[in-house]
Amino acid sequence: MILKETKLVVSDNSGAKKVKCIKIFGGSVKKYATLGDLILVSIRKKKKLKKLKKVNQKKVLKKKIYFAFIITTKKKKKRKTGHSINFQQNKVILANNDDKLIGTRIIGPICLELRKKNKFKIVAMAKASI
Repeated sequence: MILKETKLVVSDNSGAKKVKCIKIFGGSVKKYATLGDLILVSIRKKKKLKKLKKVNQKKVLKKKIYFAFIITTKKKKKRKTGHSINFQQNKVILANNDDKLIGTRIIGPICLELRKKNKFKIVAMAKASI
């Protein structure tokens, strides 16, 4: 469950490290976001990159607003088989205004429930899915 003002970790190679949730899309009544939802975030912390990789530093800028997809949450997710799954961190992937992903790789595992929400681009980019 992601609420407004929640701090999240970025799990791609876009150059951002930590972000903060500003808005949750999906209607005026929706108060929290779950796996696969689209949210609006502001970048709070960037990764320190080496001097040789100055090109990647311009992908995202600090204190700018971007869209993001939620890929893992701390809240337990119950599956139809009876098992439940949860992660240690709330992680997101940054996207442009056209819902195109900014990063080219996803770091770490993602949840398989994204496949049910038709996020096949994210599932294809990930190395591992749980």
